[in-house]
Amino acid sequence: WIEAGVPEDLIIEHKYGREVGTINDAGIVYSDSPYIIVLTSKDVDELEAEAVIPKISKMIYEFEGSR
Repeated sequence: WIEAGVPEDLIIEHKYGREVGTINDAGIVYSDSPYIIVLTSKDVDELEAEAVIPKISKMIYEFEGSR
C-alpha cells in the first residue's frame, strides 16, 4: 500500500501484512530525502483501509520525500 502512494520510479523496501480487520505496511522509501514509514490499522473495514493507506502514503511522500 505504501508503494501505491509514491512515484513508480522510486525504490521501496517494505513488508506488508493483513489479518481480519487489520492491515499494516512498513518500509523505507528511497526518495531524494529517504524516510521510514509505518502504517498500521486495527478494527478497520479492509476495503476502506486498502483505499485510504495509499492516500496517507502519498501525503507523507509529498511532505517527507521532496525535502
